[in-house]
Amino acid sequence: METVLVIAAHPDDEILGCGAVMAKHINDGDQLTCVILGSGVTSRSASSSNHDLELMQLRESTVKAHKCIGNDNLIFLDYPDNKFDSVPLLDLVQDLEGVTREINPTMIYTHHWSDVNVDHRLTFDAVSAIARSMPGQTIQEIRHFEIVSSTNWSLQSGSSQFHPNLFVDITDFMESKKDALICYKSEMRDFPHTRSLESIDALAAYRGSSVGTYRAEAFEVSRRIIK
Repeated sequence: METVLVIAAHPDDEILGCGAVMAKHINDGDQLTCVILGSGVTSRSASSSNHDLELMQLRESTVKAHKCIGNDNLIFLDYPDNKFDSVPLLDLVQDLEGVTREINPTMIYTHHWSDVNVDHRLTFDAVSAIARSMPGQTIQEIRHFEIVSSTNWSLQSGSSQFHPNLFVDITDFMESKKDALICYKSEMRDFPHTRSLESIDALAAYRGSSVGTYRAEAFEVSRRIIK
């Protein structure tokens, strides 16, 4: 049994990146916890009197989305949206170290280093710090997911781009992922935006067909330790 920790910058990133695989882990009997670092509404609502209401609604949407995939282990840290660079990286690291000490994960899912969004990149940096290979480290594998409207918008080239080397068949869990994304109504967009249900399903079909299955989520593995 794996002890899985998903670390996402914003509400909806976790479902976009690995929502179906999360459902698969839970179905397989693995222990799964999801940490969402940012509030998801701060930058859009700094001058809005409805900020607290928007925050509450997004939090409710997140809980509903996770019910669709069978997860009830959620941790919210409420860092400012799209402003992770305004707080010391050490704060992110220490908060995540507290989580890892409590659950001792064997596997982490998180953002790719090439993402356009600054919060995604700093989440990656924080995960790199907590996953240092030291005696007693429980983390044996780190998988980086792709986020539509961030990973695919990167202008980086060569080895810095997202190069998936792990594909997980999610054919049986794609509908759960779609149901979860529908809960994030404020975050989704109409086709042909990449953050539309049609585009997300098309990406899963493309990733699946590239390895001979109907639907897949793709990851770039940066570390795997076999004991």
